[in-house]
Amino acid sequence: MHRLRSRSAGFTLVQMVITVAIAAILMRIGFASYRTYVVRGYRAAAVATLHSLTSRMEAQGIASTLNNTGYATDFFTLVNVGTSGNTQIYLSPDGSLKADTSSGPSYQLTLTTTGTPATAYQFSAVPLGRQAKDDAACGTLSVDSTGRQTISGTGNAASCWGK
Repeated sequence: MHRLRSRSAGFTLVQMVITVAIAAILMRIGFASYRTYVVRGYRAAAVATLHSLTSRMEAQGIASTLNNTGYATDFFTLVNVGTSGNTQIYLSPDGSLKADTSSGPSYQLTLTTTGTPATAYQFSAVPLGRQAKDDAACGTLSVDSTGRQTISGTGNAASCWGK
């Protein structure tokens, strides 16, 4: 008499392949959602920084009306970052302002002024690296001395600015 072999407990190769495929699909969906939140977070930091810079510039502008010096014309005068005459700085992923790119910045911030003394200004936040690729709908965020907020992308300006 032949004795029937009992089947050992465990998974078949097909079951393992199906399980790994399902896990891979779920991980891909999860990573895409995670990237979306990272992009929004970096953009929110850029928007908050632009609002802060605008507030500082307006406060500096009010103080300068007494001595007719106009708005600040560089970031060193405004926020003590970089050197005198520096009109571009970088926003790090941790939200700090840097004069160089050593921290792998998510945005480059630029300051443009008009007039002597400066009577108008514009701040721009240009996305860099992965942020530029993943946030193309918003692109560059800009705010000027009149309070006008714009984007360079094809997205909705209000949603890009968090309104």
